[in-house]
Amino acid sequence: MISKIAILTILSLLLLANINCASESERPENLFTNSTAKSTEPIVCTLTEPDLIKRKEKLKKELFSKIIKKEEVGNGYIFFFKDEEGMLPKLANFIVEEQQCCKFFHYDLSIQSNGKGIALKVSGPIGAKLMIESL
Repeated sequence: MISKIAILTILSLLLLANINCASESERPENLFTNSTAKSTEPIVCTLTEPDLIKRKEKLKKELFSKIIKKEEVGNGYIFFFKDEEGMLPKLANFIVEEQQCCKFFHYDLSIQSNGKGIALKVSGPIGAKLMIESL
């Protein structure tokens, strides 16, 4: 069960990252199939090579080692995680941190119904998928 404080923290992080929610006309089943990223967006990470290597190692160990399922879609991937204590805030924090260095990525974060876990779609313009694969 997610506490009210955790939910407020996540909402605050998402607002700080300036992440837009789906409009009412977008039904949840379509949220993960439509890519909104434009192919003209520049694919530039602002981290230095040593910082990027360190960040990837940290993410693989602390976050992406907890993936229970991975699906390839369009210009990205959907990563599925168990809805365990603290996972939602970790994923929200991941999005906020990534937006600081890789503004070309698009994120969709979804809590699945009936305890089926959490889904995070990471996508981007053409070419960004290769960067996602390296996670």
